[in-house]
Amino acid sequence: MKRLCWLCIAATTAGAACRARSPAAPSLDANAEAFVRLGLALAERDPDSLDFYAGPPEWRATAARDQRTLEGIREQTRALAERIERGNLSLRGADRRRGEHLLRQTRALGARIDILKGARPRFDEESRLLFGTAGAPPDPARIDAVRNELDRRLPGRGSRPARYAAHQGAFLVPPSRRAAVVERALAECRRRTRDHLALPADEQLAIAWMGNTPWPAFTRYQGNSHSRLELNAALALTVDGALDIACHEGYPGHHAIAVLRDAGRVRRPRQIEFSLQLLFSPDAVRSEGLATVAADVAFDEDERARFERTDLLPLAGLSPALDVEGHVRIGRLVAELRSVQLDIARRYVDGGLEFARASADLEAEALVTAPDAFVKFVNEFRTYPVTYVAGADLVKQALGRTTGDERWERFRKLALDADDILASPR
Repeated sequence: MKRLCWLCIAATTAGAACRARSPAAPSLDANAEAFVRLGLALAERDPDSLDFYAGPPEWRATAARDQRTLEGIREQTRALAERIERGNLSLRGADRRRGEHLLRQTRALGARIDILKGARPRFDEESRLLFGTAGAPPDPARIDAVRNELDRRLPGRGSRPARYAAHQGAFLVPPSRRAAVVERALAECRRRTRDHLALPADEQLAIAWMGNTPWPAFTRYQGNSHSRLELNAALALTVDGALDIACHEGYPGHHAIAVLRDAGRVRRPRQIEFSLQLLFSPDAVRSEGLATVAADVAFDEDERARFERTDLLPLAGLSPALDVEGHVRIGRLVAELRSVQLDIARRYVDGGLEFARASADLEAEALVTAPDAFVKFVNEFRTYPVTYVAGADLVKQALGRTTGDERWERFRKLALDADDILASPR
């Protein structure tokens, strides 16, 4: 997940932007600055709350020096939300939408502090407080259909999880070849993305392999069109999984989304609130939803299988006789079980399942290959899986049945304006 330099590109551009700003902009700008400073103050107490920050470095230095208490940050957040809400009553059009977005983000910041201080709302309530949405329960008919198709496609005998694990094992990339496979996947995703989206010539995504991380992969935007992708060195990666990560974390996923937002929200309109992204916020639903469907925007099923066969299998040193088309199709079917993962997480957080049972259900019902790690992730990040599932559902709905250039253009607009579509005011 990912952000940027907030200064105007050139003095002439800044002058034009300032002349075009509405009378409401100064108060909105002041509230936006207050929000960013509160987010940075919270990050000093709770580093997990901050996805990324790439605004003025002196603001972060001030937050580190001041070391405000949680109680003080919460009180200031409450006052800011009230101020924004009052101000929004007189706003119209784009200013009103900006104010509503800022209010949602500020309320989420306050909700996160309440949870840090010990509040334990039920899963769906917490999700709505933090993310503005809650995931729908699984559709039993669709889940049955997915499982029936998986039973037909997975070779061998035994339980569905055992056959899935064996199938995945045939496509695992040896550790010595993972870097080459990931880099080739990123290069192809980048090429396809740059064919459709205007990214700066100097944008860059650096890769680092890390240990002891709760995430399989994490992209942090560092500003000036640069991001750092950290990959879990313990990650067992299939060729299809490598392409998923390249699209989700890189192009047209988190890195590309952050670069677009840098140019389209911070540099020209100078909306400083977008220089900071909270992990537990409606913006995370937009970001994770777009990144989760990124691979389906960059590749259709046939293109994906063809690229994996011609490029990734040889780099991984795997047999060209493997059924790549079946591998891709099975991957898409298993992805439809994310709603089951979310339902298990919901029951676990709400106390209906203990650790061992939640882990067993994730493996048996949702084909999660590292179920203990998933439950540990939920222990730490609680309702965050909502961002992947509900976010992807909302993005797919917004993309509709578009294809080709139209699909890419709608994806771009969602990256810039998704709050109007993905989050509703509380």
